[in-house]
Amino acid sequence: MNITSVFATANTVKSNEILNLERKLTNAENKLVKYLEKNIGKKDTKLIIEDFFKYELNNTEKLSKDDVIRLNEIDNQDKENKFNSYNNKFYSNKIRKTVQIRQVIITFYKNGTFSVEDVSKYIYTNRVDLTTSSLVASVPSSAITSTSGTVWGQAYKDYYSWVGIYVFTVAVGSSFAYNGQYASYNGSFKAYYLKGPIPLWQVSDWTSGHGPAGNKYEAYCSGYFHIGFEYQGVGWVIQDFYIQHRVTCSPTGQITPSYIMI
Repeated sequence: MNITSVFATANTVKSNEILNLERKLTNAENKLVKYLEKNIGKKDTKLIIEDFFKYELNNTEKLSKDDVIRLNEIDNQDKENKFNSYNNKFYSNKIRKTVQIRQVIITFYKNGTFSVEDVSKYIYTNRVDLTTSSLVASVPSSAITSTSGTVWGQAYKDYYSWVGIYVFTVAVGSSFAYNGQYASYNGSFKAYYLKGPIPLWQVSDWTSGHGPAGNKYEAYCSGYFHIGFEYQGVGWVIQDFYIQHRVTCSPTGQITPSYIMI
């Protein structure tokens, strides 16, 4: 009985710790959303987010280095299952929630990071947050003037750590041709990542390309991102991500970007 009580107490403490951390993260997320709602469009979104972390969170609301480490520990406990699920084409849902504020879509992840996608360059409809951790967008039929033509599409996101650091950008884009029966590559392919101001950086297994002509022709990029940063002058926080971006074109010219983080 004593042993059972000790384990029960330990599990309760652990559960309370996780619940408190999730509440802290949720509070910070909600404050960021409200701040973006007030300020989107006034200046560059990156600068708005930078101002938020500088001025809008007090010391008790900010995630500490230990908080970020704990979020990673919780997230990594299930990493093997996530990769096995990925290999079986069943993706673990790493998304906590997704919010769209005018032209900006912000996605909050369970590992204490978030991504920002600016869709102001495109007219998107029927966006769906899938259980595959993907975001889907398509050009409305009103934007397509004929059964054949060319269209540009991309999957582009900026990623941030919840300690207020911009960590990297990942993007893939291509021009496509379509004729109502199939879509094909039409040049101008690009795929890249940009590093933020973090001193310790490594990207492995980076790959990108585009497939053959056919239905929902696609371009893609992916890689393993390993970052480490010193927080408030103390120690190192290490985070590991697998990121995949895809953009597809249907035979009727519909563009669909999708994103996966594991």
